[in-house]
Amino acid sequence: MPNFNLDDYITVNERVEMFYHEHPDGSIQTRVLKIEDGFVLMQARVYRDREDKKPTTGHAYEKEGKGFVNKTSYIENCETSAVGRALAMMGFEISKSIASREEMEKVQRMSVVKKLSAKQIKSIKSLLEKIDYPESKFLKVMNSDSIDDIPAVKYEAIIKSLQSKQEDK
Repeated sequence: MPNFNLDDYITVNERVEMFYHEHPDGSIQTRVLKIEDGFVLMQARVYRDREDKKPTTGHAYEKEGKGFVNKTSYIENCETSAVGRALAMMGFEISKSIASREEMEKVQRMSVVKKLSAKQIKSIKSLLEKIDYPESKFLKVMNSDSIDDIPAVKYEAIIKSLQSKQEDK
């Protein structure tokens, strides 16, 4: 799990509120730069007023269906992130980070590691037993205290490796 405190990050809506308080004639404009195959790339431009010749920009990228919010609102989520970055580039609430609270919540969500299912654990234990390979030795090789703590993404490689050991016997 990442080591950061969400309370250290400001939300995009707070940055937007500060911007319009300081620049009541300002404008935040967004546009889709690319959208295809379930991903979107957005750009936000922040103008201090109608005459602003040097707006700040921010960009964001999101994938459809990645995470709870992006199953239904990946374009909106991307737009919010781009706006937050553009406002940060203008200097709104960057004392702790340019990243917004929403971006860090995404980091937190994405870093949750899916563990092996009960069925996967059972199949690993069964193979270990078949090849007479001690679970303690297996855990040492996996650098884990428990099979329950092994990430699910390693399952296929584990099975292939154990099946290979079975064939060698």
